[in-house]
Amino acid sequence: MEINEDNQSDKGLDKRTKKHRRNPTVIILALASLLLGFGIAGYLVYESMNQASPEQPAPNTPVKKNEKKVKTNNVAPEINPKEVIIKVKESLSSQYSLANAETSDPGSANLIISESDHSGNWRPEGYGFYVWHSKGAQINATSQTDPEEVQPSEIDKSVRQKAIQVLNELGLKKVDTIGVEPEGSSLDIYKGKGLICSIQPVAAQISTTTLACGREPDFKSEAEKIKPLASAIKDITQNTLLGGLNIKDSKNSGYKLAELTRSDVVEFGGSMALLYKRDGGDWQYVTSTQQVPFCSLFNTEESRSAYAGESCLNDDGTESSVK
Repeated sequence: MEINEDNQSDKGLDKRTKKHRRNPTVIILALASLLLGFGIAGYLVYESMNQASPEQPAPNTPVKKNEKKVKTNNVAPEINPKEVIIKVKESLSSQYSLANAETSDPGSANLIISESDHSGNWRPEGYGFYVWHSKGAQINATSQTDPEEVQPSEIDKSVRQKAIQVLNELGLKKVDTIGVEPEGSSLDIYKGKGLICSIQPVAAQISTTTLACGREPDFKSEAEKIKPLASAIKDITQNTLLGGLNIKDSKNSGYKLAELTRSDVVEFGGSMALLYKRDGGDWQYVTSTQQVPFCSLFNTEESRSAYAGESCLNDDGTESSVK
């Protein structure tokens, strides 16, 4: 039997071709998956590059910084008490010759000047007494005029007017008058820029002009320290002036002693209040005196224990000590 080799060869080829032929749909899906894979990989590379190298601002573009709003403080700045005194001296020296009371020969100077750290007098709100402290600034200006000249002299009036002008220029305003004008002890009170200042009214019948200024918070602080002692003094009034508090340990362990200057804010003169307390107890008032106290004033066992060893006067005026 004759075999057609060409025919057999074609059949074998057809079988091999059919064996290796692929479905077109499968091929398309494979290509799509391949392209999708490249796309995802490219996106991930792009994102990683962006994170590693953040976008830089364009040239000449200002870089924004964290901006904080600054709150506007409408509170007027406080003034140091000494600044007031310096400006008053400058104003006075522009018209009058000044001499320092401690270091200069008065000679023909118009005004004799002295200064201290006295604050002047003020009764803080909520307290039933006036106080003074030693964190302020004070100037005393005494005119060299004829003692027989009616007080105040024209120079005295001018000095006060100049001082008041300085206070007004610095932003302080008159808020009160202590005493009755034109008495020499009367005082006008000026307040502002954190200060309390006092000065005699222009017409006050006295030759010395005293301007004193202190910070308002210091008056309140002093009043708060004095308050427990003031509560023990029964004859305190709203015109009582207290200050110069000094507390020390008793010579007898377990007690403290206190001295407190007191006067009337509208009168001259004053005295020293003496008080004591047992540790942890309340203050007890003994007396107010202008001299060494009499021994007879320490008439309780506790007061004698507190003041044991302190100087006192016998009834005949001889010196002794509390026993």
